Amino acid sequence: GLDTASTVIAFGRLTAMRSLVELAFTPLLAGWSDRSGRKTALILCCVGCCIECLLLALSDSLQGFGFAYVFGGMLASHNAIEGSCIVDACPDGLARSAAFEKLFIVLGAGIVLAPSLGGELSLQRRALPFFVSAALSGCALVYTAVCLPEYLPKAQAHSGVSRGTWSALRAFAIMLDRDRRLLWYVCSSSLSSVGIAAFLSVRTLWGRHYFGWDGREIGRIVSCYGITVVVAQFLLLPLLLRAMRGREMLLAQLRLMVHAVRFA
Repeated sequence: GLDTASTVIAFGRLTAMRSLVELAFTPLLAGWSDRSGRKTALILCCVGCCIECLLLALSDSLQGFGFAYVFGGMLASHNAIEGSCIVDACPDGLARSAAFEKLFIVLGAGIVLAPSLGGELSLQRRALPFFVSAALSGCALVYTAVCLPEYLPKAQAHSGVSRGTWSALRAFAIMLDRDRRLLWYVCSSSLSSVGIAAFLSVRTLWGRHYFGWDGREIGRIVSCYGITVVVAQFLLLPLLLRAMRGREMLLAQLRLMVHAVRFA
């Protein structure tokens, strides 16, 4: 029952709250997986995703939707645990790179296919995309519990040695202190991320309000955006890195300028 401006503001606040929750809980979740095991943490993430999708499907108010959306951020690993599984299973650098490449390919496929599928399902029933997501999360839960091995070495789990996010943040802080130029890069990247997040949080509402797009059309547009992301990461970026070897800083500056021109 909100107007467009109020809806945009409310959704922007929910997105900000979700990001803060993820920032607070992702290091805790990753550190807990260092002690309790990767498999247990992944099972918990699948359970959390399934519950979140069910709550979103059953919500009939902004308060209920917001609670479910923010709650989901508590168990969103953002590939921290998946990446730790790869590090544990692939000590060799080349094997690790190949494993991460496969992970990103799967994630890219999801970015491309999921919005179109969700848009088609939303035409049948508003809550249907959430129910399907909950079912897929349930399937992932069963597969993880039955088929997935434990990647965390037993010696590391029992010794209490942690390679979690907190130690990485401490190392990153030391790196910032050693080279002040990196601090400028972090600041510029953060500002760029703020701009991108501000656009993404209202993109769907903008398309619906100004162009009259329904769920199917919005899903297709978002899928097209996903295709450009995949092409940029797997085709364009390697070519640019090869062509500008030794000038990676200039490439980073060009990337920020492209984003600035895009939103202008």
